[in-house]
Amino acid sequence: MTKTMETSSSRRAATGGAATRRTRGTWDRLARTLALALSLGLARGVGARAEVVRLDLETYERDALRSREPWVVYFTGSAEKCAICEEVSRQFVKASESAVGTLGVRFGTMDVTAEGFDLERLGRVARLSTIPAIEAYPTTATLNPYDARRSAKMAMSFPIADPTSGRVGDISSRAIATFAERALPTHLVERVNATSLRDASSIRTGAASGLPTAVILTNKPTTSALLKSMSHAFEGRMRFVEVAYEGSDAPALPGAEGGAPRLGVYPADGSAPIFPESDSMKREVVMEFLNTHAGPEVELKMETIAVGGSQSEKTPEDDGSSGSILKPVTATAFVDEVLSSKKIQIVAFTKAGERCGKTVDAVPEKLSGFVAVVGLREFIVHDDDDEATALVKKVGAFKDDSDRCVEIVMFPKAEDDDDDAREPVIFKPSNGDSFTRMDLEEFIRENLQDNSIFVTAKTMDKSLFGIASTAPRVIMFMEETDQQSRDIVHVASAVHKDFIFGVITEDDEALMEQFQITSKPSLLVVYRETQEDESNENMRMSVQKYPLSELSLPMVNAWLHEVRKRVIGVDKDAVVPMPKSVDTPSALDEECAAKGGLCVVAFIKNDDASQLMILHTLAKDLYGKPYHFAVVDPVKQRTFASVFDVNNPVDYPTVAILATRTSRYATHKGAFEREPLREFCANVLSGKVKTWRFQEMPKLVEGGEKVEEVVEEIIEEEFDLSDIMGEEVEGEAALSREQLAAKAEEEAKAEAARRAQEEAERAAAAPKKKKKKRKGKKKKTEL
Repeated sequence: MTKTMETSSSRRAATGGAATRRTRGTWDRLARTLALALSLGLARGVGARAEVVRLDLETYERDALRSREPWVVYFTGSAEKCAICEEVSRQFVKASESAVGTLGVRFGTMDVTAEGFDLERLGRVARLSTIPAIEAYPTTATLNPYDARRSAKMAMSFPIADPTSGRVGDISSRAIATFAERALPTHLVERVNATSLRDASSIRTGAASGLPTAVILTNKPTTSALLKSMSHAFEGRMRFVEVAYEGSDAPALPGAEGGAPRLGVYPADGSAPIFPESDSMKREVVMEFLNTHAGPEVELKMETIAVGGSQSEKTPEDDGSSGSILKPVTATAFVDEVLSSKKIQIVAFTKAGERCGKTVDAVPEKLSGFVAVVGLREFIVHDDDDEATALVKKVGAFKDDSDRCVEIVMFPKAEDDDDDAREPVIFKPSNGDSFTRMDLEEFIRENLQDNSIFVTAKTMDKSLFGIASTAPRVIMFMEETDQQSRDIVHVASAVHKDFIFGVITEDDEALMEQFQITSKPSLLVVYRETQEDESNENMRMSVQKYPLSELSLPMVNAWLHEVRKRVIGVDKDAVVPMPKSVDTPSALDEECAAKGGLCVVAFIKNDDASQLMILHTLAKDLYGKPYHFAVVDPVKQRTFASVFDVNNPVDYPTVAILATRTSRYATHKGAFEREPLREFCANVLSGKVKTWRFQEMPKLVEGGEKVEEVVEEIIEEEFDLSDIMGEEVEGEAALSREQLAAKAEEEAKAEAARRAQEEAERAAAAPKKKKKKRKGKKKKTEL
């Protein structure tokens, strides 16, 4: 392409003169600039001031949820009903002015308080926990391992309010723009060490057929947002490799003659690499250079990435669903995720196969009224899965009718928190699989205890405020015939047991004036304000009204959660999950690096339950602080663990705190107990603990390194005096135990022989004794 342009230029120079060259050169530059704008999708009418797109539910689902473009969406309300919304809107627009142009991230806004807005549908697709909210939607969908058709984008939430105190956090435009970077892809740039940079052929290794490779030198610890943005813009047209080096002296790119370029393009045909004429690394300059040497335009669809894996795979064309509200659960995880959960759980046992496809696909819509209110799970039953079959039998699903495609099973909250006490309740509709949404909702309500109290103006003080004086009161003003509002209070009172619920149906003007109620239904919370002097007898009460005009159970539930955070505090048992075990680099990045802050890696062998419980308690203690947790098995990941000074069984269990951006770490050397661990984490954050630098993040090996743990057998060793005394030892002290035993035996034999010989010699040398003659007695003679 370059040679053709040079030939054409020389021919024009020979015939047209200098003026023609100048004119044609200007048009060439304009043409290239326009082509670049068109190829990057920048010619969308966005001028110097970035455009914040106004979205409705249709465009939100189509553009933010189903396209491959990165989006940041602001869910807001009217200034009358949301005091902070106006300020957040102003900062959101300001953030878009920088992020849209530099990162290519789209910004959109949606007013959920607009007249006629379908809150119920929003609850199904967005699953928001509060309003206002800012959500980032990445360029890829996350693979649903049980049903690829239900793969969907996983939204990330911007912390408008501090999760612990409930106070407004950093909502500056810079903070929002930085958050927008999280929508950019992380899998399109290959990061390699400078030591692996040998020659041009090694750079081209791994490139797809016909795809040129762009190589960028960097001494930054992580991939920049600008490079992620470029890799997304040229996806399918160019491969990106980031070469990381340390210090200020950059290595030379293979094929670079003279100068020290930081960027180069290596064509797929093996021809000489191409380097930019300018040293500028500004976005527009780099983008124009890359666009000139990139491959042809290609049509791309949204990619689906398998969580925890390094490979991505395409899934069937989107069937129009933005993802199921039912979270998949396996037989292995059933106890932890369902039976041990603090929430009420509803599990849809579904059968795989074409026969049940339509019936199964209709289930999420029938349960959409309970999104985020109770746990919604799906257990897919496969005939060839013995473990799944055993669980189905234990629960009692499909017991009455084995031909059914769906069995809805409810696990109410056990009052004594005993897992075994959570007896399943099975939904048994009269028409088999042909049940309606109303049938299912009625079944759920029948199995939830209604803890609300009917009160009047006369009984309010005694019935509602005469018990549990510190607990917040939720009061519903409604008409006696308003069954929908009554059902919402019924379910909310069963879920939010930290509140006391009261229902008022009478038309008492004085009471309505007291609480400034102008219409029904109206929902409000009355709570005691925190006082510095708790002994003050005159309690100060505050009232907070439900901010939306329309009541829906998911939104009321989300609102009560936010009230609870500010008044009571965060329910850490519900919001802090058990830290996950990881064995791949992408899984570790998902749990730690991608979330920012400090990464607490716990080295725990074989997922020891008691040690995991200590770690979970630590995670709850540190909730709201910049820590994120992951678990690594030090036996299966020896190489990874050794980088952080975890080498021997005496070194674990322990935790290492990593700062991935600065490549520094500190490893705990004390007891694996709650208080020492919490103190260690606090000291690292405050800079009281010395940290050490690691060269690059070691790689986890999927499935483990397959190296058995070496168990040293304790044997009785022989003492070697020369080792103890540090000098040569001669004679018997230098002999081993076996040698000493043999010598002792020889000496014993020699001693026995010697004694025998001495006895013989003594016997031979001794004088013989003469025999004494016996003198006979003389006979007596007569005289």
